[in-house]
This record gives sequence, C-alpha cells and structure tokens, in this order.
Amino acid sequence: MTDRLPSENIIYTNGLTKQFDGVTAVNNLSLEIPPGVIFGFIGPSGCGKTTSVRLLLGVYKPDSGDVQVLGHRPDKFSHRERAKIGYMPQQFILYPELT
Repeated sequence: MTDRLPSENIIYTNGLTKQFDGVTAVNNLSLEIPPGVIFGFIGPSGCGKTTSVRLLLGVYKPDSGDVQVLGHRPDKFSHRERAKIGYMPQQFILYPELT
C-alpha cells in the first residue's frame, strides 16, 4: 500500500476486513463515497458499524484490504488531514490523553 491512493472518492475501501481473536467484525467491505454525498452506517448492534468507522479513522488497522479517506491512508494522516475529519461516537467518552 502507498500513503496516497488514486481515487476521486472522499471514502474508498476495497475488501476491508478486520478480525478480533478469530472473530470477523468487518468482512470484505467495499465502498466508494464521492464528494458531496451524505453517508452513514445503519444496522443492528454488533454488525460492524463502529469497527468500520474506526478503520476509516485509522484507530484500527485492517487485517486485509485497502482504505483511503480524503485521498490518504488513515494510519498515515497528518495533523492537517486529521483536523478535516469529525467523529461523534454513540456514547460520550472523555479521552484521558486530552487535557
């Protein structure tokens, strides 16, 4: 994988997969979300929505597949790129590393 992937889409994934202790949380997720589209994950509890978002944010690294957001791999975001992304988790959390 390269740091910058060629795509016109704001969000792009291809075959994104993530497992935890042998349990598949996200299996072969492929998305192409172009600029200007309002997009959200909807589904029942435990279907992989939060894991998918965390993969898009670079919180988790995928076990396989490619992901890019704003033209870059999330695990390689600069501070400037990360500042362009907003994330509101389902439950309010205080992060101890923030003062």
